[in-house]
Amino acid sequence: MLKTVVFSTRHGYVLAVLPASRRVDVETVRAAAGDPHARLATEGELRHEFPDIELGAFPPLGTVLQALTFVDPEVFQHATVVFAAGSITRSIRMRTDDLFREEMVRLLPLEAAEPQTGSPVGASGA
Repeated sequence: MLKTVVFSTRHGYVLAVLPASRRVDVETVRAAAGDPHARLATEGELRHEFPDIELGAFPPLGTVLQALTFVDPEVFQHATVVFAAGSITRSIRMRTDDLFREEMVRLLPLEAAEPQTGSPVGASGA
């Protein structure tokens, strides 16, 4: 199962796509996007910009959302993936290569390191 995390940057929206069980490293996305102030998009922004997509159900398709897309290399270790299709009650299973065939993606290790002992939960990413 994939998750798509949407970031707001000075250049527009950026998608970070990784296995759903992983946490995204915000600093990695900031560096790759060339924006040290990139942040998670707010619910209000997402509702306004993408009214037909339910929160928590963003598909990993940057071309559809007109967004730069970073994909963790681990995603390509799986022959098939399942991802949200714009609704929390609908998902799609398909071959990974087919999913990204027409997409312009940048492979980037996105997984956040495990928090250090004593670090607040969630301090390193989403």
